Amino acid sequence: MAIASGPRLKSPGPSQLSLFHHGCHRLSARKLAALTAVHNFYIRRADQTTAAERFFGQAPPPLFEQLLERVPLSPRPRRRRARAAKVSYLSPMAA
Repeated sequence: MAIASGPRLKSPGPSQLSLFHHGCHRLSARKLAALTAVHNFYIRRADQTTAAERFFGQAPPPLFEQLLERVPLSPRPRRRRARAAKVSYLSPMAA
């Protein structure tokens, strides 16, 4: 009995697999906004221009310095309390 075969499907390349993977998983609105900002203001082409620079016609302020100005630094961690001494409930027995 001969098996009828249809057109042979080509195995997806690495870029196609990543596109498929991202198509199956949703990005939250916050993560999408952050990734968009990184793409527009940080990633540079071979001619050393960013997407924002090409769009606005001038170089944007440095992304990292701008984040440092706008995002508040987290407070220092609180000090740990001193631990109470452990009480040994089992006393060693003399043999």
